[in-house]
Amino acid sequence: MFSLWRKARRENSAASRLLGSTSLRFALHGWQRESPAELPLAQANYDVDETAGSVSVTVNRSSSSAGQVSVGYATVDNTAMSGSDYVSSSGTLTLQNGETSKSLNISIDDDAKAEGGEYFTLVLSNPVGVALGSPSQAQITIIDDESCPPGTTDLEVKGPDSYVTRV
Repeated sequence: MFSLWRKARRENSAASRLLGSTSLRFALHGWQRESPAELPLAQANYDVDETAGSVSVTVNRSSSSAGQVSVGYATVDNTAMSGSDYVSSSGTLTLQNGETSKSLNISIDDDAKAEGGEYFTLVLSNPVGVALGSPSQAQITIIDDESCPPGTTDLEVKGPDSYVTRV
C-alpha cells in the first residue's frame, strides 16, 4: 500500500504541474474483501442402498476457488460397523486451484443379515488454506435390502444375529 501511495504522490506532482492542482483524488471502486473460502459437505445426510456398492460424498468450496486447499476426513462407526457394513475410510481430500467441488467414495458391504437401517458418520477436520464449512459432518444411512425375520415388525439390533421384537 505504501508503494501505491508513493507512486500516486509522484504522479500527483506531474499532474499538479500540468493541471495546476495540488491534490490528487482517487477512489477504489468495486474492491471488496472476499470472505474466506470454506469447505462444507454438500449435505448433512446421505441414504445409500446396501446393494449400491458405494456412496459418493461431495465437498464444496465456497467463495473463492483460488489456490490449493485440503481437508482431512474419516469415517466413524455408529450402528453401522466398519469391516461388516462399510469399509472405513480416512485421508486428505485436496482441491486444486480452480476446483470448486470434489467427491470421495466410501465402499458399502452388502451382507446377508436382516438388520434394518444402520448409519455411520463422515467427519471433516484439519483444513489447510481454508476454513471448515457447515456441515462438517454427514450421517450416512445404509438401507438394508434383506427382509426382517418372520413375525417381527419393529426391530432393535442387539448384535450381528439377534433381534428384540417390540410389541
